[in-house]
Amino acid sequence: MSNTFGNNLKKYRIEKNIGINELGRKVGVSGAYISSLEAGKKQNPSLDIIDKLSSALDIPSSFLTSNKEIDIFEKFNHYVDTQKINEQIQLINAKTLFFRSLGYEINYANEDEESEYHIKINDTKYTYSQFMNLIDLIQSCIDNVNNLLKN
Repeated sequence: MSNTFGNNLKKYRIEKNIGINELGRKVGVSGAYISSLEAGKKQNPSLDIIDKLSSALDIPSSFLTSNKEIDIFEKFNHYVDTQKINEQIQLINAKTLFFRSLGYEINYANEDEESEYHIKINDTKYTYSQFMNLIDLIQSCIDNVNNLLKN
């Protein structure tokens, strides 16, 4: 193993804000051993150690052993706004909860189902766009009622 392993180990340990000694305790080795792995002084850790390290860092073991996975991961983070994706997921979850609170049964299409329909409310199928328009319409109605109540 080149020092790819050591560099990757250090990178993910720092990203996870875990100290060398803390990681060593989680894995069951000394902090000095972790340090020597990161520096490339010790190479070829056992598969058991690699599994424990990846588990402690909450990453796939391939992220420690390969540049390929890291390149893909870094490219994904570079080109995709993960914060925006997370915001959209939270928005969809909130809107789904809203419908369920009104007593509607909401299901999402599996990949096996018709791809143009993504959301089913009771027996009616909606595309994502239709669902979002429906939510916007409901929100508009709620806003109008709130404005009437204020006056």
